[in-house]
Amino acid sequence: MLIVMCGEIGAYFEIEEIQKIFAPEHLAIFKQKDPDFYYCILIALITGARSSEITSLESNQLKDNPPHLKIRDSKTLAGIRDIPIPQHLFIELKEYATGKDK
Repeated sequence: MLIVMCGEIGAYFEIEEIQKIFAPEHLAIFKQKDPDFYYCILIALITGARSSEITSLESNQLKDNPPHLKIRDSKTLAGIRDIPIPQHLFIELKEYATGKDK
């Protein structure tokens, strides 16, 4: 059993429940229905960035060579940083951001 804290409230999840939540077929539904939510979840899982940092991202904060996110809005000075991301995520985010900017 895993305890996940959400604010001051803890929620208990069995491993099977967590696997269902993050199952590829489940996430694919979010990608189709609500791509903003899907990419927020994906970035959070891969980078560990705060939700406020993720939701304030702009397309010009997506950088290459090497692929990374440039976090400018953070709770602390130490939070202003570059976070490396996998190449496949960079490509997918770039395509998504390009479509949103049109």
